[in-house]
Amino acid sequence: MKMNLSDECQFAIAMFEEYKYIKGISGKEALKLFDKYGLYSYLVDSYPYLHIFGSRYIVMDMDDYMKKCDAKAC
Repeated sequence: MKMNLSDECQFAIAMFEEYKYIKGISGKEALKLFDKYGLYSYLVDSYPYLHIFGSRYIVMDMDDYMKKCDAKAC
């Protein structure tokens, strides 16, 4: 049975992989960050704006989002 994922979900999964690669961290470490900061939801919700940018820009945006969350407790 083939599962069809939305473009937004595919984007969030791809950015999870890109985040691991760019940051040089394990899947386990990345998963902790994605869970702690709600990055999957952030990426899905921001898909219309972010999907046109390159991976490095999006990773920087994700880092900025996490810093803002730390400052105001997202």
